[in-house]
Amino acid sequence: MAKLVGFVFHSIRGRLITGVLLLHAVLMGLVVLDMMIRQKEFMELQLAGKGMAMVEALAINATSWMLSSDLSGLNELTDGFKRDTDLSVSLILDRQGKVRASSDDSLFNLTLDDAETMRLLEMHKASGKARSVYRWHDGVVDCLAPIVAGTAEIGYVRVVLSAASVSAELDQVLLKGGLYTVAAVALGGLLAWLLVRTMTGRLATLSHAADAIAGGNLGVSLPDDEAGRDEVARLIRDFNAMARALERDRGAQEALMKRLDAANDDLFRLTEVSAHHLQEPVRRLVSFSQRLRGLVRVRSEPEVIEPTLAQIDDDGRYLRSLLNDIQAYLAIIHVVPSPGSAPPQADTRAVAEEVCRGLQSAIAQAGAEVIVGALPPVAMAPSQLSQVFRQIIDNGLKFHRPDLAPRIGISAEDVGGRVRLRITDNGIGVPVAMRERVFRIFERLHPRSTYAGTGIGLAMVRRIVENAGGTVWLEEPPGGGTLVGIELPAGGGDETGQIPMSKDSPGFGIR
Repeated sequence: MAKLVGFVFHSIRGRLITGVLLLHAVLMGLVVLDMMIRQKEFMELQLAGKGMAMVEALAINATSWMLSSDLSGLNELTDGFKRDTDLSVSLILDRQGKVRASSDDSLFNLTLDDAETMRLLEMHKASGKARSVYRWHDGVVDCLAPIVAGTAEIGYVRVVLSAASVSAELDQVLLKGGLYTVAAVALGGLLAWLLVRTMTGRLATLSHAADAIAGGNLGVSLPDDEAGRDEVARLIRDFNAMARALERDRGAQEALMKRLDAANDDLFRLTEVSAHHLQEPVRRLVSFSQRLRGLVRVRSEPEVIEPTLAQIDDDGRYLRSLLNDIQAYLAIIHVVPSPGSAPPQADTRAVAEEVCRGLQSAIAQAGAEVIVGALPPVAMAPSQLSQVFRQIIDNGLKFHRPDLAPRIGISAEDVGGRVRLRITDNGIGVPVAMRERVFRIFERLHPRSTYAGTGIGLAMVRRIVENAGGTVWLEEPPGGGTLVGIELPAGGGDETGQIPMSKDSPGFGIR
């Protein structure tokens, strides 16, 4: 049944065949209906004509018998029509409506004053002439004619004919019409199926070829109908041209991707090697500046030499930090997840605790407090989540207000199957106009002399989060400071419960 419904409603072939069948059925139904209406009108008119002829014949022949009051002659007249299968009853009435003769003996000598008789008499009087009238009612045709002697009406003849023969004939017409309709619909369905098969066969082949191309098989092609002039033939030729163009484009794209991958590998290798080789001269620069500082301390004018040596040492350390950050950033952007591999899982609470323990010295030095709430697991490698937490917490410790002890909070909430982390601090904050720019590489809001750093930290955070299928942004929490929002795919497992604040680390707590 499901296949039939799918064929009728979800395929061009089925809809065309169903449409033709319905059209044939409606047209044949209208033809049969019109034929029945016409046949009924014709047969009713024929039956009424027959009744009128009978009453007029009886009226003419009954004149002399009415004048002579010969009831036997009148009965002979009414009995003469008994063999007619359509006859219900024939009556001869006097002017007062009394039955003087009838094909039904039970009606003899009765006075007919029923509603139908009165209607016929009123119709006769309304005609204004001595003419016959008839009326259809209750499945019969009721005919009445006056019996005239000279110019005077001396009685009436009434004949009632049954319409049963009309109904029987109409039933036959309906039966034949139904058979004709079924035959016409069947023939129309066969013709529609042949026509649709011819029309849609090529479309079905074209649809299968399109499905093959959608599945990645660009080598599929259809036989070109070079001689065909219809729309389907032109569509097939255009489809083949498109398939050939797609195959050429895919080959060119694959070659280009190979070249691009090779170029990216070469570029990454060149950058990695360059950064690695630059580490050695930077290390020696710092080492020799420190050695030189020790050698010249005994010389005069230390107030001139010391600032110079300090600048050399500071620049060397900055350059070394910069190269380390570049190497770390390159390692992040070069990570490509394996297709189909299960996403890594991280115990968010455990990673946050580990990062806080690693930064415990900096937290204590800044007199800061770090509060970690219940954190559900996320789909991210623990090492990368550790980098994210370390960078953001380090920023919260670095960019604090001079008159306020740093306070950093880490919380989370479930948002439609994803985890939204909120890392807040009470520091100097980030202006609205700069909240997107700070995620660019090497972007700094303050000079290096005011706040140390390379300007790569938040760029690394965004790259790590986006590689894991997440998003990161900045807001301002109530009371000022910075809120770093991170939304990541949820991992497996349950939330970790809260842990009381550690008493061994003043200024640092987890709760």
